[in-house]
Amino acid sequence: MLVSDPLRGLLLAFLLLTGCTNIAFYDQAAYANAVDLKVDTLVLMDLAVNPYSSQIAKIEAVNIQMQKAYEYDRGRPLNQTTVQMWDVLLKTDPEHPEDGLWPRFLERWRKSGTLSPVFISDKKEHITTAFNAIIALESGKNRS
Repeated sequence: MLVSDPLRGLLLAFLLLTGCTNIAFYDQAAYANAVDLKVDTLVLMDLAVNPYSSQIAKIEAVNIQMQKAYEYDRGRPLNQTTVQMWDVLLKTDPEHPEDGLWPRFLERWRKSGTLSPVFISDKKEHITTAFNAIIALESGKNRS
């Protein structure tokens, strides 16, 4: 399986920056946010075999939690690398259609109504990789 360019870049950034000292200290809340959201997101993705319209409340709840986690990390000093990782997961940019793993999944679900288990499984691998990079970066940061 080929890893998409945004994910490859995400992993490369993680590897290059884990040794840097110019990075935020470990934050338990940021770590817990990412772990909780990973679990909630993957559970929600499994529900994509059901009609999108039947899961709107759950989708909105996860989206709100993601925005909170993103804003929390944006507000931390020296945390640009983590924010860039969140951007790969969350941002949609017409000039960079390869970005925004989560919005692209939701849009496909919305347009299709339901998704196949095979498609969901494939996209879960990408989302898992993105969350794992965020979680690994946070857990690898120096403790203050």
